[in-house]
Amino acid sequence: MSKVTDPELLINSPDLTVDDLAGDARRIGNALINKARRIKDTNRKFLVLLPGAPGVGKSTIARALADELKADDSDVEAISGTMVDVEMVSRWMQDLRIGTFSMGWQVKLIEEIDKVNATAQTRMLDLIDRLPGKAAIIGTSNKTYEQITERFQTRFQMWEVEPPNPIEIMVFLDKRWPDIPRDQLEEIARSANGNVRVALHELQTWMDLNA
Repeated sequence: MSKVTDPELLINSPDLTVDDLAGDARRIGNALINKARRIKDTNRKFLVLLPGAPGVGKSTIARALADELKADDSDVEAISGTMVDVEMVSRWMQDLRIGTFSMGWQVKLIEEIDKVNATAQTRMLDLIDRLPGKAAIIGTSNKTYEQITERFQTRFQMWEVEPPNPIEIMVFLDKRWPDIPRDQLEEIARSANGNVRVALHELQTWMDLNA
């Protein structure tokens, strides 16, 4: 578990692991990390899409999976779905073909994959259908499973990350900041509505006001 003093330092920290997550995200993160470890030395491909509400830990899971599969940082390309175009996907196809001649994995990490424009999305589906071994595409989306296009549903392993409940957020906060009054943590956990980032911001505000 990451050791931090201020809650805001935990938000989007590159040092977060799946064990830093709360509720469903932690369970899903550990399950997927275990899967990545099982297939890392095989010639399989890895296609995972993580839909779910903002602030529940999807990006942390995606980064942890990329870190688990990669040999070094050059093996991973992370990008927002809004930036993906046809030319980029065509380059990925070439990159992944080259990657089949190396020993390491090639990982494409796409945040908000549902925002890839329609033309690039069609090209991406062609890429997915021809994906070689030791290639991974890991996507996140703020949509629910039902809102994700069926073309993605049938190609990716879908792991919808449910928001943590107030008790799970309370436990998450109490483990890291046990000196904060319990009734204050309970209030923050209830008001966060399942969004861990919101809970961390609210806790930071309370700590700043009471410093």
